[in-house]
Amino acid sequence: MHRVLLDLGPIKIYSYGAMQVVALIVGILWAKWMAKREDIDPEKVVDLGIWLIIGGIIGARLWYIVEFWEQFSDNLWEVFAVWRGGLVLYGGLIGGTIAGVIFAKRSKVPLKKLMDICAPPLALGIGIGRIGCFLNGCCYGKLSPHGLCFPKGSPVYYQQLADHLIGRSDPVSLPVIPTQLISSLDCAIIALVLFVVWRRFRIYEGFVFYVFMVLYAIHRFLIEFLRYHPESSMVGPLSIAQVMSIFLFVGALGFILVGILKRREQ
Repeated sequence: MHRVLLDLGPIKIYSYGAMQVVALIVGILWAKWMAKREDIDPEKVVDLGIWLIIGGIIGARLWYIVEFWEQFSDNLWEVFAVWRGGLVLYGGLIGGTIAGVIFAKRSKVPLKKLMDICAPPLALGIGIGRIGCFLNGCCYGKLSPHGLCFPKGSPVYYQQLADHLIGRSDPVSLPVIPTQLISSLDCAIIALVLFVVWRRFRIYEGFVFYVFMVLYAIHRFLIEFLRYHPESSMVGPLSIAQVMSIFLFVGALGFILVGILKRREQ
């Protein structure tokens, strides 16, 4: 964990925010390359990126605020401190999707082509972003003797302190599963699979994005079993993210099947 990459006194560059910027740059560059092969103006991808950033951050932050309101009830200014973490991916996907649809309609760019172009870079971007989570110390896993310890001052340290698992004199947390790094690797693999599907196995426009939703839903549902969750983020035996993953999986699979049936009827 290394929450602050660069400390310039009044100005601090946080690792979480820095990795999100890296993810954005890499994602846009890759999407621009793919756009050229779809006969779409690459500069449109840059414009789309701005819309996705705004929509994604708003959606991700709003979801986090609603789910963890107790963190902000005493200090509302913390609502705007997104560079320190506190973004929920599914909220970001919803916000980004809404922004993307609006952009496509305003710019008169084929929406489903844009969806396919964005799928592999989006998966890779999520993976890069998870490295930021690891450096920030958030989105950590459950206790494990084979896990990693985070230093004093990290979110997991404070959580274990609150749960009376450690004392204030302990220099590090108890070992937890590094779910951030597992997610990062999984998303990189998903990005590679999506790219291959885009190049060789795309059945119809929009297909690659639907495959992304299916693969990510499976990944997120499974990784959630390894992640630590406060009781407030649970719905019975499942986390909120797992419930969302089920809806995402069923919905995306439905889109895939409907698209295949329509293609056969043509």
